[in-house]
Amino acid sequence: MSTTHVSRRDAWIVAALVGGAVFTVVVVIGALPYASGPEAVVLLGAIGLSVALALWPLDTRYTFEDDALRIVSGPMRWRVPYAAMRSIARSGSWLSSPALSLVRLDLRFDRGRGERSILISPEREAAFLDTLRARAPRIAVDVPDPR
Repeated sequence: MSTTHVSRRDAWIVAALVGGAVFTVVVVIGALPYASGPEAVVLLGAIGLSVALALWPLDTRYTFEDDALRIVSGPMRWRVPYAAMRSIARSGSWLSSPALSLVRLDLRFDRGRGERSILISPEREAAFLDTLRARAPRIAVDVPDPR
């Protein structure tokens, strides 16, 4: 049985994504009067694509599947097997990640020849960590109980 958690959302990150989409629409609409028929079609297509790519990450989510955590953020997808998970700890990193908040968790796991990590920001952190502990009992959790 799978359980899905959505990303916590900082207002400024949401505003930046929405603002980018609005800015693109305004600029392209401003250019439309100067475009010929085929150029106008391309510009309208650019609006659709730009808005979709800017807003798609708002659907960032983390799904506990039978054998792995599936992370989805816009067009990006990751699958982290529970058996590969090593640790999870608090992080304030600003690095790009499938997290819509700076209240983040750094999930470290084995991949290939070394350790990798991915930053996530589940909205209901305590419930997320409870499910993670149940699915990956060997994981070291270094996160103060948020309750």
